[in-house]
Amino acid sequence: MGTAVQGGEARRLLIMSSVVVVISLIFVLSFFRSCANRDPYSGYTVIYSNLELKDSADVVSVLKDQKIPYQIRDGGATIAVPKEKADDARLILAQKNLPIGGSVGWEIFNESKLGTTDFDRRIQLIRAISGELARTIRRIDAVQDARVQVVIPQTTLFEATQVPVTASVLLQLKPGRRLSKEQINGIVLLVSRSVENLRPENVSIVDIYGNILNGPESVTPEMTSVMPVIPVQKQEEKPRFEIIKPEQKEIVTTNEIAPPIKPEAVVTKEVVIPLGKTSEEKALLALKAKEEMEDKLSSIAQKIVNRFYPPNSILVKVSLQLEDYKPVNNKKKKPIVKSEMELFNENIKKMTIIILVDNRFNLTPQLKKITVDMVTSALPFYKLRGDEIIIKQVPFHYANIARPEMFTTESSVAVGFPEQGQPSAKSKSNVSFLIE
Repeated sequence: MGTAVQGGEARRLLIMSSVVVVISLIFVLSFFRSCANRDPYSGYTVIYSNLELKDSADVVSVLKDQKIPYQIRDGGATIAVPKEKADDARLILAQKNLPIGGSVGWEIFNESKLGTTDFDRRIQLIRAISGELARTIRRIDAVQDARVQVVIPQTTLFEATQVPVTASVLLQLKPGRRLSKEQINGIVLLVSRSVENLRPENVSIVDIYGNILNGPESVTPEMTSVMPVIPVQKQEEKPRFEIIKPEQKEIVTTNEIAPPIKPEAVVTKEVVIPLGKTSEEKALLALKAKEEMEDKLSSIAQKIVNRFYPPNSILVKVSLQLEDYKPVNNKKKKPIVKSEMELFNENIKKMTIIILVDNRFNLTPQLKKITVDMVTSALPFYKLRGDEIIIKQVPFHYANIARPEMFTTESSVAVGFPEQGQPSAKSKSNVSFLIE
């Protein structure tokens, strides 16, 4: 009897232990299965995506310093942090100007470096403008990424032609998105209004596939309405001043500055001042004429001095000061016809001639006087009007040393760079050739 009771209890314990083992196995298997199917990204939220590798490295470095957990996804292009710390992470990164988006903006000027040259500052300015424009264009809804290249030519003291400012924009659009014509024109206006002296027609926009998104036809009149457009009459291009002089083998110098050139010595043509122009338009026309007149007079003077100076050893620049613009009371309401010489005498208040000579050149007082007389006799220089002429010696880093054979040529006047600051015998003979 007792044996049967013990056998029943043992069987009951065996069944209970088997049930416990089965339940434990089911629980363990369920736990591992849930762990295997759990989303590894659960509890994390993306704070930045489509990052450059440099930006990702900077962001991760800051998160490590702040001891904020993070996850790197998409090969380093995406950074995720716990949801409860996402706002704090964004604020901390924004305080450190991260991420910069692969471009540098105005923060490039936050740190000043010793020994920075003007060239370095100019390059930094171009980088800052390009970077800020790229960041702004990225804010457009259909744009995923943008790159901007701005070209600002370096201006020189005596530049014959002005190279225009240009800009190129490379766009990466979001998948399935396109930009409308109005949006493209908006980008053109945004770039042109953000860079000094940049005209809308000098802005090019392409996508990452090389397709041109804008062209000359995209520049509308509204886009150029605020640009300083100077109306120019369509007519045959002619020089404003043509100096007619007989061939001279002698140059007679006096103590007085040469008198102004006579009107009959200049080939003049009639200029029609159109009606219906506002004061601003007439002022712009006057400025345009001033620039053309300065270029023409500078070219005339430069050609004269180039005849008896070595190459790249002298520069001449003519600067004109205009009279204050005064409206003309035209009661007859007819176009005013005047000669260019009349307009010249009426509008020019003062002429300043600047002559720069290489400091390696032995500029004797006699040669200096001859140079001044040559230039003033070729231009409408009027001393009583207050005109000035300035001649200075400055270092020319690109000056070419005159070749020895230049000193033996009798048909042209050439003065070289004598040693020890003393004129050579041949240079003296060349100078005397001018005044014989």
